[in-house]
Amino acid sequence: MPDEPPRRPPRPPTSQDLEDYEVMEPSDSLSNEPPGTDPLDRGVATPERWSAGMRFGTTDAEQRQGESLDQHLAEEEPDTALDGVDKEQAELDAELPPGLAGEDPGDEDVDGLLLDDPEPRAGRLVAEDEGAHPAEEADLVAHDAGISGGAATAEEAAVHVVPDDDYDIRSGDQDGEDGEAWDEYEEYERYEAGEDEGDD
Repeated sequence: MPDEPPRRPPRPPTSQDLEDYEVMEPSDSLSNEPPGTDPLDRGVATPERWSAGMRFGTTDAEQRQGESLDQHLAEEEPDTALDGVDKEQAELDAELPPGLAGEDPGDEDVDGLLLDDPEPRAGRLVAEDEGAHPAEEADLVAHDAGISGGAATAEEAAVHVVPDDDYDIRSGDQDGEDGEAWDEYEEYERYEAGEDEGDD
């Protein structure tokens, strides 16, 4: 057999982009640094502020001890956003009467107040016969039996007290031009009969 040249071991696959991750020599760099300075030899410029690792509470003993009140107060920052508001409020207070100056409706504690007074609940309406006795009343009449246990069904909660209106058409208090009580049903009957057609 003729002598064959020795085979080389296969080369691992390489990428042409690997050159982008290599550290360039200072002479090959296009930076503005003077030649001969190695970028890896430069020191690190520390920031001009305290490091978070140097603050209080990084050790076990400090964490068990906790920060004192003076340390908490030293960490507080003043709220400068309200300085201009105080000046504007002082100018507005100067225009008000002496009794009203300095009062702000927003300062009142309204957490426990309701925005609107709730309507009084009517409770449970019970008929005179209570649904178990023969009806002695021809009309549908019921009385308020009060709230049962403080909880009401949806139907009971929908019932509310309507105050008497001075101009309720059912009470006969609203008078017409002739001084007689105005009746809605009589007006409707006159309209149906065509008596009001010429009254324009």
